[in-house]
Amino acid sequence: MCFSAPVSFGSAIVIGSVGLIIFSRKVSKKFIPLAMIPLIFSLQQAMEGIVWLSVDTPDNESMQKLGMYSFLSVATVFWPTWCPFAVYAMEPKVSRKRWLSVVWVIGAVVSLFALDGLMMHGAQMEVSCGHIAYRAISSFFRMLTEHAFLGSVALGAYTLATIGPMFISSVSLMRVLGVAISAGWLSAQFFYSMYFASVWCFFSAIASVLIYFVVTREKSK
Repeated sequence: MCFSAPVSFGSAIVIGSVGLIIFSRKVSKKFIPLAMIPLIFSLQQAMEGIVWLSVDTPDNESMQKLGMYSFLSVATVFWPTWCPFAVYAMEPKVSRKRWLSVVWVIGAVVSLFALDGLMMHGAQMEVSCGHIAYRAISSFFRMLTEHAFLGSVALGAYTLATIGPMFISSVSLMRVLGVAISAGWLSAQFFYSMYFASVWCFFSAIASVLIYFVVTREKSK
């Protein structure tokens, strides 16, 4: 499976369209953070499309930096905090909200580490075998690549923050969404480990269309 600018922009259009359809159904306020996820994924995929375009125009360094830093900011800084928040906002059970608040804090810590890394140390990218490998030079991402134990802890915290809330939620179909995104995580980790950020975000973006069914099902109750 190879990615490219048309794949990134094409998926952005499809996923963004689903997001707009969700909002056309007059989403309840508590579901708005969740309903925004496909739209944000759409923007993220468009940013990676810009990265792909910069590969064909290597002299345009500003384009590459815009796409790369925008993509990584969403992937590593935004999602670990937003995912727990989105699920917390719509969760009806107080006991589940307590657990979600804990995950939310963990996600915020991950986001701060990632933000510090991107701001203080920057990032790099390279293309090989039809995929983009992002090399974020920071303490957080160095743990992922150079130290087995710390890398496992860091990746575990990131995964808990981005996937865990879906399995904690009592809302219908959220676990189905969690399984779909987990399948993408496993595929990216075991088959595309060098390109994990790019591939998993793509799989997650595709899986996010299931949010349409989550929102419409809850609205029909």
